[in-house]
Amino acid sequence: VNVKTLSAHSAIEHREFARIIFNFPHTGVANFKKESVESNQELLREIFRNAAKHLEEGGQLRITMRADPVYHAWRIMDQAEAVFGETGLAPVARERF
Repeated sequence: VNVKTLSAHSAIEHREFARIIFNFPHTGVANFKKESVESNQELLREIFRNAAKHLEEGGQLRITMRADPVYHAWRIMDQAEAVFGETGLAPVARERF
C-alpha cells in the first residue's frame, strides 16, 4: 500500500482500524545518497498524517525501524512531533526488539 495515497485505496478509503503497522518503511532511495534522509523523513510524516485518518479512537500506529545509524538519522520522533498537531497522534511507547 502506498502511504501517500492510502485514503484513495478502495479497500481502505472509508475504513478505520484499531491498529496500523508499517514495518521498515523506506522510500527506496539508496541510503548513501544525500536525498535519502530527507525523502525518508517525509515518508514518515506522510505515514503519520495518512494513518491517523484511518485509526479508530484510541487506535495505535506502530512503525518498526531498524536499530541502525542510517535509520536513526531519520529522527522518527522529530517527524512525529512535526505533525502531531495536525494528526492528533501522541507517542505512547518506544520499544526495542
